[in-house]
Amino acid sequence: MFLFVFFVLRIFRAVILKKLSNIFYNTKSEFDSFIIGLIQNTPRYVYITISIYIPLKYLFLPDEIDITIDAIFLVVILLQFIRIATELVKFFLARTLLNEEDKDSLTTYNLLLVIARVVIWTTSLLFLLINLGFEITPLLASL
Repeated sequence: MFLFVFFVLRIFRAVILKKLSNIFYNTKSEFDSFIIGLIQNTPRYVYITISIYIPLKYLFLPDEIDITIDAIFLVVILLQFIRIATELVKFFLARTLLNEEDKDSLTTYNLLLVIARVVIWTTSLLFLLINLGFEITPLLASL
């Protein structure tokens, strides 16, 4: 099952993304090319984790092991989400702020990028804690 899922993901990456990239790279829009680039630059460990996670869900494992597998999968997916969200923020901020040769726009870009990263990481950490079974209401109340 692992090999099947791994090869399906590899075929998806090789064939479907290549066809989509051929279509999108001929357009004038930068956004679709950017999205294809994000998908093509997905690290190999994400594909391997998905390929291991899906077959393991069909096995009857002890609860502790099952919870650990879910947690590892969630961490890998959240790290990928953080990477994609950060790149999207960089893309949109660069398009709106860095078109000018102004030094202030570069400072604004860097400041907004730091704020966006803090928001993305904080949201992801809270999401992880919720899914791991922690009660975050007191944490949110203290903010």
